[in-house]
Amino acid sequence: MSDQKKRHGCLTTYLIFMLFSGSFAILFNLQSPQIFKQLYPDAPDWVFLFSLFLAVLNIICTIALFCWKKWGFWLYVVSVVIASFLNLLYFEASVLSPLFALVAIALIYAVLQIGKEKNGWSQLE
Repeated sequence: MSDQKKRHGCLTTYLIFMLFSGSFAILFNLQSPQIFKQLYPDAPDWVFLFSLFLAVLNIICTIALFCWKKWGFWLYVVSVVIASFLNLLYFEASVLSPLFALVAIALIYAVLQIGKEKNGWSQLE
């Protein structure tokens, strides 16, 4: 019997989705800083750089999860919570932004729980 780690198809699909969406967020931030300034003229410059940093951090978290690292999940939780409050404070996001953060966290946690003994969560190191 092999002890090799196996990823459920839903987890693989979701992690790939996270990579694509994170990459899109990075490209959007890099391509359109002027749009941000026009949309949110009162937001300090550091907010845009920090948003870019959080997008890169989410890519790092996703890669860590691909490599079976539990810290990738916990760092993702922190970055999503920070991003939701940043959106709420500086980007005039809905007061539901923290709720959406909780949904995003619950979704990745749920996808990691799919399966029996060999679910993604139990295989994280």
